[in-house]
Formats: sequence, C-alpha cells, structure tokens
Amino acid sequence: MSDNWPDIDGIDTNEVRRLLQDDLELFTEVAIEFAEENAPGLQSAEQVLEGDDETARKRMHRLRGQASSIAATDLVAAIRTVEAILKGEQDGDRNAAAQAVIDAFGSLNSNIHATLS
Repeated sequence: MSDNWPDIDGIDTNEVRRLLQDDLELFTEVAIEFAEENAPGLQSAEQVLEGDDETARKRMHRLRGQASSIAATDLVAAIRTVEAILKGEQDGDRNAAAQAVIDAFGSLNSNIHATLS
C-alpha cells in the first residue's frame, strides 16, 4: 500500500484505495477528471433538476456512479436523496436536495483541487 495516499475530506480513503487497488496515479487522474468534468453542470439547482424527472434522475444516477468510483460518500448520499425524491420514493424539497448535491460537490471539488493540484 502506498504510504503517501492523500486524505481528502469527502472521500473514504480506505474504500477508494480498495476500489482502485491502491493505484494513487489512477486515483489522482480519475478524481481530477471527475471534478473538472462535472463542475459546469453543478452550479445551480436548476441545472441539477433540468429536464423532466426521468432525465434529471438519469443524470443523477450517472453522477452517483462516478462519485462512487472515487468513494465520495457525502456526495453519493446527497445524490441518493435527489434520486429518491425524483422517483417519488421519498418526500422532500427537490430544490433543497439539489442544493445539497451542489454543496457536497463544491466542497469535494475544492478539496480535490487543493490536495491533488
């Protein structure tokens, strides 16, 4: 196991090391790409909820898969809430849930860039 693995708030270090077989170079590449690729679409609740419920749910499902690949646990939890609201499985304020995704992503994005750039 690599001894210089970074500890990034919002990422389960033990889980991501397991998922990526302790490949720090791969993690760095994937985490930065994740942050840069998703930043433009996660600026407002309107962007998160854009389109009909099915379109927005699919977008959130894709984002959750990407976030799971880097063990971004707080972001994954926020996304699951949006997905559940969009599916009608959970009551809640769609805009507040979308804002929680934006907040979790914003924090994670900052932490990734501060640590890995």
